[in-house]
Amino acid sequence: MLAGILAALCLWFSWRALRRCRTIHSGALQAELVDDPLELRLAERELNLELNLAGRVVKGLGRTALFGGTGLAIWSYATGAFAAQPLLTFASFALGLVGWGGCREFHRKIGSLADSWRSETNRRRRRQGVDQSAATG
Repeated sequence: MLAGILAALCLWFSWRALRRCRTIHSGALQAELVDDPLELRLAERELNLELNLAGRVVKGLGRTALFGGTGLAIWSYATGAFAAQPLLTFASFALGLVGWGGCREFHRKIGSLADSWRSETNRRRRRQGVDQSAATG
């Protein structure tokens, strides 16, 4: 039961991170109305950091779901509850795997959104004539 709750929470937080990344990708948070190029670059960096953080958080949530389900299954086996209720032990491990697999899929989608957002941002910079070497330092 605990593994199911943990997996569901991990999937829910991962879905929220994906939804936030979709908002960033759709351009709803883009500060294109700002005339200051410095402010625009700072906003782009902030959104890029949010995309990186979302990917890392979802990867960590996936690991949490997997290790939580595996840990509960091992604990059930070590305490002898496996002999009485083997289905619960297998269910704990399976729910951990489901949580991990779902978070992995969310991580893949977030990575895809982040890559396409970065390529669009770089393409827009090149069109505006921003020198990449000057922008990076």
